[in-house]
Amino acid sequence: MPIWGWVCAGLVVVAAGLVVLGTIDERKLRRHYAEHAERAIGWIVQANTALYTSGAEGKDRDRTGVSWGGSPAQILVAFGAGADEPDPYMAELAERVAALKGERPDDPDEVAVARLVDDEAYRPRERFRLPDGFTGGREVYSMHVWVDRALLFGGVLRHPFVRCLVFPDDPNARALMDAYRPADKDHEA
Repeated sequence: MPIWGWVCAGLVVVAAGLVVLGTIDERKLRRHYAEHAERAIGWIVQANTALYTSGAEGKDRDRTGVSWGGSPAQILVAFGAGADEPDPYMAELAERVAALKGERPDDPDEVAVARLVDDEAYRPRERFRLPDGFTGGREVYSMHVWVDRALLFGGVLRHPFVRCLVFPDDPNARALMDAYRPADKDHEA
């Protein structure tokens, strides 16, 4: 076999090893979040439009069960608000935030929020507390989450929220999407 054949074979083995290590790390991370993080509801402000249509559902998981399909979304989370029932106030707040996209408001609180929604960069390890004047004093954070198609009903985003696992006391920890509950089907948008 020529040298390039051996080089290619070596690269394939290294790539496969990295995928296996990534799979193990992702499972450990998910287990850690499931055991220690707070469960929360993340209200969607904006998400990749591809999530709202069927498409890559069949490619969402590899043979090891690790999910590769999905896209980012900007969400609002109120820590300590509970994750049992969706909160109508948070749904309305997410709509107010989304409505500021592309707008140039005069109110300083709305200006800060409009900047957040206009910035479409995926920032999984950042969160921003919305101004109290905008939230009515409630402690609400804007953050990003990776929406995993394998955790969506039918692989399509049909809800105004996702369930998340978050660490409230660690602003650098990313939010992880958690599985919907069967009762969530009643809250489809």
